[in-house]
Amino acid sequence: MEVINDNICFYDESLENCKDLENTYIIDFNSFKSIKHFLNSDKTRIRNIIGKNCTKESLPILKSAFISDRKKQIEYIYDYVCDDLDDKWENCKPCKFCNNRCIASQNKAFNQEYLSCCYSFKRNLFGNVRKVPCKYLGKDKKCTTKNISCKLFTCDYLERHSNFSTSYEDYKILKLFFNRKER
Repeated sequence: MEVINDNICFYDESLENCKDLENTYIIDFNSFKSIKHFLNSDKTRIRNIIGKNCTKESLPILKSAFISDRKKQIEYIYDYVCDDLDDKWENCKPCKFCNNRCIASQNKAFNQEYLSCCYSFKRNLFGNVRKVPCKYLGKDKKCTTKNISCKLFTCDYLERHSNFSTSYEDYKILKLFFNRKER
């Protein structure tokens, strides 16, 4: 059992500890329609939520549903997704930095002056464009910003030569709470 807020408890596929069945809502986390129906329902009378087919994203989805301030809700979702992506990058270490160079640079998969794919473009006074290292790439070669787009980016070399991938499609919470423009 997890407590979502002061009044609501979340049970993972179990009715045993649930006392108040009248104010209980059952959600199938495999069904996008079931989750959407819950998000659009009146949540004022709900006291218990029972989740079927729960994933690690189930609890953050429910917590997001009960944040009424849209700005705080977006901040919570961003923090959750960025932290999850950071964990994924940290656990897999797909870039395999060695001597300050990523695996693609080590294998000469691309010809560039920087030793990773994290860079941005700067325009000088004459209009010429040049690449500069990303200011958010830390000395330990980890991204220091909370930017979902950057954290979802995977270079072509990694996509072709490793099992590592990140995708917007991996996060149901983004599809549920963000409109097309926010995505």
